[in-house]
Amino acid sequence: MLVEEFGVAEPQATDRMQQTCLFYAAREGHAELCRYLLGRGLDPNLRDSVGQTCLFYAAREGRTGSLAVLLQCGGDPNVIDINKQTALFYASRDNRLEAVLLLLRAGSDPSLKDCLRRTAWHFAKSNGHAQVCAVLKNAAGKSVEVEAANTDLKKMC
Repeated sequence: MLVEEFGVAEPQATDRMQQTCLFYAAREGHAELCRYLLGRGLDPNLRDSVGQTCLFYAAREGRTGSLAVLLQCGGDPNVIDINKQTALFYASRDNRLEAVLLLLRAGSDPSLKDCLRRTAWHFAKSNGHAQVCAVLKNAAGKSVEVEAANTDLKKMC
């Protein structure tokens, strides 16, 4: 097993960003290692120094295997970071359609707004991710374009 191979004696140990080895396993797509670490008691909802959980890293990298394991093992898809963004924002921004779908199926709220009053849809739209926009618009159950016209994207927190 990878943990023993690299001599991780204390899986709960954190780095300077307050991330455990679960963050690294999730980000790199090691789904079985994630399952193993979660089985050893690591918390899928532990937040790092910017308020993000390992879900954020799996989502933004499109690591759907890791993301699925984290969600199955209690990962909360609606955790917000210091910018009031969820993992859905990052998956949408980076055009990770499968991750977006997994997060939505797990209950991620597409109507949540960040500190600039943007939704995940705004991130997908501003990056030209038409499929992700369509999925988010459908999931929100309303026209987010009307709301987008009323949102000042240059406004600061």
